[in-house]
Amino acid sequence: MIIIKQRRSCSKPAEKYDVVFTTGGVSVGERDFVADIISEAGELLFHRVAVRPGKPIAVGIVNDTPVFALPGKPTGAFTALEMVVRSYFTYMPRATHALKINEDVMLPEKDFEYILFVKIVNNTASAMGRKTKLFDGDYETAIISASRDLP
Repeated sequence: MIIIKQRRSCSKPAEKYDVVFTTGGVSVGERDFVADIISEAGELLFHRVAVRPGKPIAVGIVNDTPVFALPGKPTGAFTALEMVVRSYFTYMPRATHALKINEDVMLPEKDFEYILFVKIVNNTASAMGRKTKLFDGDYETAIISASRDLP
């Protein structure tokens, strides 16, 4: 595994490996410069998608090597891997199972696709990342890991 630190190029890893993955540094903050690094070293295909969690993904080609810059938060990285990167490697369909969610879920922003993490107990899906499980409020992907062990 190669970790790109500071403002280093991803050219060397792209020459050495068949595919390059990074995590973090791909959003819009002061220290988020991975998309710029990809753009400077090769071709940035896209940056950001309308999916939550997982919005700050960047994908590019450097030295004929695909570079996937994943979000730093674990739920965002997992979602980006599953929804974007997975299709690069396989056309295998995802396993699906239709269940009703046992409560209404209010999504905070329109114009986004939301990946809803759920806990399934007795064929009932309960939304994870709900402040109502911990406090009060809307669905927030940032608190999913904090609510993973709730009943």
